[in-house]
Amino acid sequence: MSPALALLALLSCAGRLPSALRPDPPALESAETDAGPASWERLVGSDPLLRRPPAGLTWPEAAEFDAVRAFAEIAALPQPQPTDWRALERSFPASVAVPLARGALLADLEALVGGGIRPADAAAVAALMLPLSDLDRTGPSDVRAPLAWASRGGQEATAADLLHFAERRVLLGWLDGPALPVAAAAQAMRPGVHDRLISSPAGSILIARAETRRDEEAGARGRAALEQATTLALHLVAAESDREQELARERLVQASALLPPPDADQAHERDRAIRLLLAQARVALIADAGSDESSGLALVASAAERIRGQCPDLPCGGLDRSVALARVSSWGPDAATQASLWQVILTRQAIVGLELNLERPTFHARLLDTVELLLGEGVDALPLSLLRQGAPGPSTWLAITRAAGAPDATEAEHGLRALRDLLVRRCDRALALGLSSEDRALVERIKGRAEAPPPAPTP
Repeated sequence: MSPALALLALLSCAGRLPSALRPDPPALESAETDAGPASWERLVGSDPLLRRPPAGLTWPEAAEFDAVRAFAEIAALPQPQPTDWRALERSFPASVAVPLARGALLADLEALVGGGIRPADAAAVAALMLPLSDLDRTGPSDVRAPLAWASRGGQEATAADLLHFAERRVLLGWLDGPALPVAAAAQAMRPGVHDRLISSPAGSILIARAETRRDEEAGARGRAALEQATTLALHLVAAESDREQELARERLVQASALLPPPDADQAHERDRAIRLLLAQARVALIADAGSDESSGLALVASAAERIRGQCPDLPCGGLDRSVALARVSSWGPDAATQASLWQVILTRQAIVGLELNLERPTFHARLLDTVELLLGEGVDALPLSLLRQGAPGPSTWLAITRAAGAPDATEAEHGLRALRDLLVRRCDRALALGLSSEDRALVERIKGRAEAPPPAPTP
């Protein structure tokens, strides 16, 4: 049997239904081999989110053949698991396997929460959203609901928010590397049908790449705005002494004075300059998205806005911002440098927040920031109980030390040390890149303090 016919047999059952409703694979039929562009158009069809690719598709392109074949093999299983789709993504990064895997997870999520989130399904829904293990195991500190990490403003997580997170991940999957053709996905995003996707940062970058937009002057402005915002954010997270904090505030005031004046409700916004610079960077870089480097920098600017909770496509969360930054390195050295610096910023914020809230009611929120860091390190899975803990306990630190690559430990001292060592590693990664002298000094300061012993818990 030829490779194309073998792949056809696998893909003929690739349409995904809830597991219990999946039919047996149909009999093999023959078909002519598609041309390359037609393959992409048939794969996407009218759905840029790839929830149910069409049956009977062949794939002659050597660059993507193995990825599509692996996808088809999983889709043909009676009950594909979230772990299967995540393994596919890990095996074929920066390929069509990434949006395909994420589209499969989105399809299963829609089937599970289409009528709302049932409490009995909460753990299964969480496993579709995040790489989790031990879904049925609970501990004495597991007082939060399985989906509490996705709640907003004290309200319970909604199906709409979860679907929003999953849809954004599929769009980012199309942008997992510069070699992925995105024309078919962009063409499928129709005004009036996909307006939310079109207007989102990821959707805007995807469309701009499909149009090969080039505006080198805009790209240069966007790069400068992003670099300035990054340096200002580094000053904020690196400041500990009164003098350092005063200097950081002065820099923010100086930068804000060069930007449009604030509205009345923004007059007291401390770090308004960072918000405006990141937004300016994203818009300008998208105008030059035909450049791989500008596209990568636009992805960094968008992730940075999400880190700060100021993205245009609310809600900004999803516990995948560190993961998104980790995937940017293939877009070019400048994008890799900026992504690495925002990893340092995110990590420093999360660890300081956790250390200051160990014995406070806000511990759970700060723990989720830590979970996001660990997911960004590429761990295969974290125990669901880690996301449910309202107070730190032995199981908290055991899960953290294991995920951070440290020796198993159940004490806060060792767990916090493992997180600080993670920050040191992220600082080292950034310092190995082409940093400005100012950024280098700030990262070295952050690294030096991370190497010191963690502070005692603050009541």
